Amino acid sequence: MYIKSIKLTNFKSFMGEHIIHFKPGVNYLVGNNAGKTTIFDAFNFMISTVKKSDYISKGYESESVSVEICLANVGELKGSLAKYEDYRTSKNELILLKTSKETNIKQGNKKS
Repeated sequence: MYIKSIKLTNFKSFMGEHIIHFKPGVNYLVGNNAGKTTIFDAFNFMISTVKKSDYISKGYESESVSVEICLANVGELKGSLAKYEDYRTSKNELILLKTSKETNIKQGNKKS
């Protein structure tokens, strides 16, 4: 399993929608003001209970902020991860989404 992509919407300095693609193996994030810290902040946003105002792009306060992470080559989900089996897509991917917007979505094979 590896992180295939991260989609940021109105997240910190990434105004609008931006998708960052990764390849299997080692990926490097380099450069000044390239968004390296923002990538780690996106993971923190996913796993913690944070306020939208801590992560929304300036000037976009009335918009929603979201992070979507696509995991590829998802093998068998065991133990505590088994509860995500219904969210696996037909491409053997797992898509995780956290957003400040109230929404009804259908992911993978999950029944509504």
